[in-house]
Amino acid sequence: MVLSDPDIPHSWTYLPDVAAALVTVATDERAWGRAWHIPTSPARGMRAMAERLCDLAGAPAPRLSRLPGWALTAAGVVSPLLNEMRETRYQFDRPFVVDSSAFTATFGVTATPMDEALEETIASWRAR
Repeated sequence: MVLSDPDIPHSWTYLPDVAAALVTVATDERAWGRAWHIPTSPARGMRAMAERLCDLAGAPAPRLSRLPGWALTAAGVVSPLLNEMRETRYQFDRPFVVDSSAFTATFGVTATPMDEALEETIASWRAR
């Protein structure tokens, strides 16, 4: 179950890229005085992400369906996590695309290629 249309473009940022970008802006005076978008791979929908993740993991193709808004609201009554998901649902109801080209142009830092990020994530989960 996904929060909205699984084909709406969404920007996904790999957590190690977040950490590297935070170190960059903390140690480079060019970062001062403005907000920066962390290097982020090109946007893709949840369906595309799930399909690619399953493909790389050797898992069956996912079957995605949209969770009705009323179900999320009802579940949020008993689950604090699902209640909070209502607050961020807007990020999934329409395209949520981040342009991190200014960060890359300024600092020369790019996003980890999505396949590499997914493969490292799969390896991490398998190691648990």
